[in-house]
Amino acid sequence: MEYAGTHSSAPAVDKLFITGLTFDHHRTTKTGALVLSFCWQSDEVVAFFNCDIRRQRGPLKGQSYKIGIGGQFLPPERGKFRAFWQESVGAPPRRWAAVHKEIKSRLKGLAFQGEMYTAEKKNGEAYKKVINLHLWDPGY
Repeated sequence: MEYAGTHSSAPAVDKLFITGLTFDHHRTTKTGALVLSFCWQSDEVVAFFNCDIRRQRGPLKGQSYKIGIGGQFLPPERGKFRAFWQESVGAPPRRWAAVHKEIKSRLKGLAFQGEMYTAEKKNGEAYKKVINLHLWDPGY
C-alpha cells in the first residue's frame, strides 16, 4: 500500500444516533451561521445552518442585524435550514426574513433525531454537535 505508514492527524469522530432532542432556542453568529440549540438528557446539543445576517432593504441595507440569541436572519433559498423547516413544520413561514419570530412557537412541541458527535471550539472547549437533523419518527 502506498500510504501504509502514514497516520492521520485528525481525531477519530464517533457519531452517536440520538432521538428525543427538544428545541430550546436559536442564535446567530457574526460569521453568518444560525445555531439551533436543543436539549438532550440535560445537555445542550447544537446544529449549525448557513444564513445571511445582513439587511436586505431600507436605509440600513447591507448592515448586519444584531447577533446573538433570537437574532434575525435570512436562510438561503436552497439551504438546509429551509428543507429542515419544511420537513418539521410542513409549511413555509409567511416571510422567510421573519422566520426568527416563528421558530420557538413552531418547534417547541416537536422532537428531533440526528447524529451527534463531540466537536471542539477554536479555544479547545468541547461541545456537542448534531448533524442530519430530522423530525423524530418514533416508529423508526
